Amino acid sequence: MRLLLVAFASALLALATAGCVTTTPAHDLSVESVRALRVERVAVTVDPGARITWPTLAQELIDARKARTGVEDGDSSAAIAEMKSAVLARLNEKARTVLEPSLKSTLSGTKPVTARVTVHSLFIPNTAGVMVSTLFAGPTAPGAQSGMGVSVDFVDARTGTPVLSYPKTGVITQGGYKINMGTSGLISHDPVERMFADLDGRLRSWLLKS
Repeated sequence: MRLLLVAFASALLALATAGCVTTTPAHDLSVESVRALRVERVAVTVDPGARITWPTLAQELIDARKARTGVEDGDSSAAIAEMKSAVLARLNEKARTVLEPSLKSTLSGTKPVTARVTVHSLFIPNTAGVMVSTLFAGPTAPGAQSGMGVSVDFVDARTGTPVLSYPKTGVITQGGYKINMGTSGLISHDPVERMFADLDGRLRSWLLKS
C-alpha cells in the first residue's frame, strides 16, 4: 500500500510539471526595452483546468469549518468553492511577498505593466506523504517534493496588451511544509514561498538575459 502511495504521489508531481519547458527560450526584447518597464503589481490567477493537490490547506479548511459549525463535512460545492478561494488567496499572498518587491526593483522604468502569474498546476505533499516517499524512494523521490507549473505574462497596465511572456515552467522544491524557523525565500518553511523564490531568480535572469 505504501509503495502504491509513493507511486501515486510521483504521478501527481509529474502532472504538476507536465508540459513545462525545461530550457526557457530567450525573449526578443532588448535589455534596455525590458528595463523601461515598470511593474506596478503582481497578480496570480489559477488556470481553470489546473490540478491542485494541497492536503495541508484542505485540512486547515476542514478544521476551521468544524470549529465554526461543529461538523467536518458540509455542502460539497461550498467546500470546493472555499478551497479554490483559499488557494488563490494563499498564492497571491506569497507572490506579493516574494515576487512583487523583487520585480518592482528589477523593472522600475516608465512603462507601467502588471505581472500576471498563472498557476497551471500545484502539488504540495503533506508531512506524512513526504516521510513515506522518502522512506521508500529517497529524499529526491517525486512524492517527497512540491511542484508547480507556472507562467508569467507582463501586460500593459492600462490596456492589458501583452508585452512579454515567460513560458510555462516547472518549479520544484524539496519536501512540503517544514518547521518554521523564521527563515524566508529559498529556505522558508513554506513550499509556496520557496517555489516563488526560485521562480523569482529564474525570472530576473531571463528578463535581463543575465
